[in-house]
Amino acid sequence: MAQIVFTGWRPGFKKVEFTRQLRTNFNLALHDSFETTSAVLEYKTVSLPVPDGGCAEELLSAALTLGATVFLG
Repeated sequence: MAQIVFTGWRPGFKKVEFTRQLRTNFNLALHDSFETTSAVLEYKTVSLPVPDGGCAEELLSAALTLGATVFLG
């Protein structure tokens, strides 16, 4: 199972859209999405599992577009 690892953010980070992406693509509750976004804003490393490898590339691309620093783990 692939994992997406978030390590921080870049200027222009779209935190509201990022939180929505977490809720939609990772099936996180609103509270968990906010906590994950807050951790990313504090440059804490957060790993989330992705069951489908093909989906992982799309999620990685979307997170990069929103301004997150992220890689596949």
